[in-house]
Amino acid sequence: MTSTQQLMPQDCDTIVPASPGGDVRGRRRRLRAAVAPVSAAVTMWRQLVAHLPVPDRRRLLQAVLATAIASLATASIPVIVGMFVDAVYDDGELVGLGQALWPLITLFIAYTLISLMNVVRHQKVHAVTTSFEAGARTKIYGHLIRWPLQRFHTGTDGAIYGRANRSVEGAVRLIKLGSADLLPAVLIAVFAIGIATARHGLLGLLMSVVIPTGFGLVAWQIASQNGIRVSLKNTKERIDGWVTSCLTMLKVIRTSGTESYFDNRVSAEVQDLRRTELRHHIVMSLFDCGKAANEVLWLVVTVVVAIQFDLADTPGDLASVILLYAALTRPLNELHRVIDESSEAALQARDLLDDLAGPIDPSFKRADVSPAPDTDEDHGLRRRTGSGTPVADLSHVSAVTLDNVSFSYQQIDDHHVRDDPRDSAASARQILRGVTLRVPLGQRVGLVGASGSGKSTILDLLERLHHHYTGSITINGRDLCSIDRTYMTENIGYVGQRPTLFPGTIRDNLVMGRPGITDTDLDTACLRANIYHDIQRIDGGYEANVAQKGENLSGGQQQRLCIARALLHTPSIMLLDEPTSALDGPSQAIVQRAIDGFDDVTMLVVAHRLSTLSTMDRIVVLHDGQIVEDGTYIDLSASNGPFAAMLKSEPWTSQCNGSL
Repeated sequence: MTSTQQLMPQDCDTIVPASPGGDVRGRRRRLRAAVAPVSAAVTMWRQLVAHLPVPDRRRLLQAVLATAIASLATASIPVIVGMFVDAVYDDGELVGLGQALWPLITLFIAYTLISLMNVVRHQKVHAVTTSFEAGARTKIYGHLIRWPLQRFHTGTDGAIYGRANRSVEGAVRLIKLGSADLLPAVLIAVFAIGIATARHGLLGLLMSVVIPTGFGLVAWQIASQNGIRVSLKNTKERIDGWVTSCLTMLKVIRTSGTESYFDNRVSAEVQDLRRTELRHHIVMSLFDCGKAANEVLWLVVTVVVAIQFDLADTPGDLASVILLYAALTRPLNELHRVIDESSEAALQARDLLDDLAGPIDPSFKRADVSPAPDTDEDHGLRRRTGSGTPVADLSHVSAVTLDNVSFSYQQIDDHHVRDDPRDSAASARQILRGVTLRVPLGQRVGLVGASGSGKSTILDLLERLHHHYTGSITINGRDLCSIDRTYMTENIGYVGQRPTLFPGTIRDNLVMGRPGITDTDLDTACLRANIYHDIQRIDGGYEANVAQKGENLSGGQQQRLCIARALLHTPSIMLLDEPTSALDGPSQAIVQRAIDGFDDVTMLVVAHRLSTLSTMDRIVVLHDGQIVEDGTYIDLSASNGPFAAMLKSEPWTSQCNGSL
């Protein structure tokens, strides 16, 4: 910083001797900084309670009532003990239990009442927190799968999952801390001070001094460690991300012999976490020593004043004062712990509310207009019947139209996603540049071009995976942005180059929770996908288990299962993104025969192996985001254009004879 900058007016209070007014302002700032984490935790607790349904809030109210009764009984025990001491001692001599019977009975009733009320409190609070946790997990995971895809580009899957999981746990812990721990501590302290003041006047007020001094230490403790808590939270998210990434690429790690590299990366993060936590706990221990010293100091002061000024008339009164102080400081110790833990839980709960309040992908909330059910006008977006017989000449009707579409990937702020999908594309490199493409109903179009030419991007836009494009895209004459997503998923099938399967049965992987799917539907889809006979040969058939990522199935079987899944809802448009690129020759041939059998749907197929497109009605060639050729396979093969050049350079073309 330059000398000129040091003398700027806004910095004068840091370089000029402070005035008395400046001291006051400084103390106020420090006080606000110390109290801020506590205030944030209280505010967050209130926000979480406001999200609870009415029955759960009613349960919390019942828990508060039970807590109040138990706290009053707890604060009364020192008085009852004092009465007992005075009843059994007379002038320092034990006189028997006769006069102490009623204090003992009262003590028994008080402890029984405390136990019963604690049972009620814990039952009500746990009923609320378990209900909240179930609802919060369902909501946050449901929200995650509807996030804009760009938000997943800002962190690893493991870090995102770890953050979501800990945010729910933090919110649950905050509700428990406020309802089951903080409230009893506060009420016991209030009742203890009230009883002490009512019975002993000055002593009650003197005892209460321990609260602001102790609270000040806690606020200082929390403010000083707040940054460390954020650091710990972020480090744990990074560790989650690394571990998840390692688990998803085990084969690569083992075959490349890089276990030590990943061990060291995780170890470095873990050691950083350990050092931070160690520093944190050392500081916490020092603060605990200070809080213990504060409590002992005011206990000594209270007892000395009581004895010196004869404020305790009897041994029972003195015992009552000491026990009331203990009743006050015991929950005060809990108050320290609760506020400390609540500050950390509030940070995690804030993540939960922020994520739930964050935007979802525009495709889930733009459902203004849905294409009508099958009519004579759109004929379900089909050109042929299942047998391949044309039902009408619909070549003049477009199933898919892109009109002057341009698109580029852009960085979108983690907490801001464009609501309007027509926002201009970024100034970054254009992936698509003024693409105009019309696909009539039932036509089968192959998209070819070099990597990065925009082939897969066209499919992504049709699936509404990206939104910030210019130009227009229509499905059956209707704007893509106004089509209901449920209708889209039921009428547009998508199969990518990487099969996506999850642990479960074959039936689970095919149906994926869609209701009304019968065995006949499964048989029909699997027959069309050329996977039916493979399934029947597997022990268990549709009920056979699929391993994680489908690793107990061949690549061709995985891909054909995905095709069958897409066919289950009888889509009118199929989008295939290099479905045979990772398969061997025999598997490619089987999958290709399945694709060739889709003669009743509109189809867009991305392929690098050009020979697989010989059965397409039309080939569209892209280069650098633009369409450079458009025609039939035969016409383009015979020309001297880009497609013919690519076809000649394909090493397996001569062996394929135009098909697999």
